[in-house]
Amino acid sequence: MSVRSRVLGRLEAPMTPAGAAVRLAAAGLLVAAGLAALILVQLWRAPVAERIDTGDELRAQAGTVISEVFSAEAGSWQADRARARTLVGGPLQTSMAEALGAPVPAGVSAVRWQPLAVGVVDEQADSGTAVIVVRVLVIPESGQSTESIKSVNADFARSDGRWVLTGMDELQ
Repeated sequence: MSVRSRVLGRLEAPMTPAGAAVRLAAAGLLVAAGLAALILVQLWRAPVAERIDTGDELRAQAGTVISEVFSAEAGSWQADRARARTLVGGPLQTSMAEALGAPVPAGVSAVRWQPLAVGVVDEQADSGTAVIVVRVLVIPESGQSTESIKSVNADFARSDGRWVLTGMDELQ
């Protein structure tokens, strides 16, 4: 008897209960392995997805936070500074306390920081760092406004569900 006819004979033979049980167990193991692999991929992917969400959220809010901390109008200076104090945390809160409590500088009508671009360079679940390019406008009570472009490296931390500024360095 040839090999071919022996193989065909085995393939055409009726399945025994033991053979069916082995095949069913093998199929069950394959399904279980597939589910385990799917669960592991989801567990591995979750922290990456959280960082992406954190980065997107920080990118959307970092420019606004910087703007609100450093912008103020003479007519609402104290209210603007009070709002700014709620957006600053960590060591920066202490180091900026005096500046955020100071009165309107003589001859200044407004200071406006307008974010032009925000790039997140590091993000964790509750902290992150962004490089922000801003247009700084100082509007005097009389005369011409002065405008400059600044780049800052800003550190943020999540506090009570929102981002607060915790550190900042001006870049050259």
